[in-house]
Amino acid sequence: MTRTVALWLALCVAVLAACSDDTPALDGGARDQRAEGAASDATPPDAITPDTTSPPAARCAAGSRAGAAGSTDGHQTATGLGYNVRTPPGYDPTVGHPLIVVFAGAGGSAGTMEPYTGLTNPALAAGYIIAYADHVSPLSYKGVEDLATIPGDIAATWCVDKARIYLTGHSDGGSVIYIGLFRGYFAATPPAAIAPSAAGINAAVLANAPCPAPPLPVMVLHASNDTLFPGFGREALAFWNACYQCSVTTTADLQGCVRQSGCGPGADVRFCETDGGHGGWPAKNDAMLAFFGQHRR
Repeated sequence: MTRTVALWLALCVAVLAACSDDTPALDGGARDQRAEGAASDATPPDAITPDTTSPPAARCAAGSRAGAAGSTDGHQTATGLGYNVRTPPGYDPTVGHPLIVVFAGAGGSAGTMEPYTGLTNPALAAGYIIAYADHVSPLSYKGVEDLATIPGDIAATWCVDKARIYLTGHSDGGSVIYIGLFRGYFAATPPAAIAPSAAGINAAVLANAPCPAPPLPVMVLHASNDTLFPGFGREALAFWNACYQCSVTTTADLQGCVRQSGCGPGADVRFCETDGGHGGWPAKNDAMLAFFGQHRR
């Protein structure tokens, strides 16, 4: 292990200790999200439909994927961690579908994250398989490692295009993405893009974190009035900008986020700073799906 990674891991111990109580029960956040972002459940525009034409979609051998179409709950990892799976209309078990995995924040579960985010309807309409994972309490390296097996478990049961796996999550769920990424837990099914929301990862933790290679497209979502993790989103943005040599100038997009300019080859860094506090899911579902739809490994 390099000294840089070792230093980062040491700093992460403090983050794990602090994160397990970071998020209030998600019911309140769900009410906030429905009030602020109910339009996110509308059928999304054609622009956010994942590209399935170039290169050709992945295929699965007939009979090789036994996962049921529709909504199925109560799936478990090898260690008993729960997750729920939703497949799009017309799901074909021989055609690779893009996959989104959503990680729950503290106090949340696979069951509460679905209404809290409002992601299911727009994701399914755009052709994604979407899964919601339980929170691990207290958050630990072992727990994050277990969560990181979920994309592979799903790909073994449903027909997933492994070049189009995407990760999002709120608070602890966002932190899971960072920790799993930097510790190599997602190596078996590396994401094509990530969108951590309200993650409890700040500049002190990121100071010695390794930059993912090849460049990983990232959309950082964080509320401007997050008093639990104040300013952490901008600190994460600074990390990604430094990783990929992005310039300080930005370009606004139609969804109210900003795209960093001048990034190195293969890099795409977005920043969505939303109103409200820590407890609300950002009303940026269409922006997130549009971002995911532009990237594959």
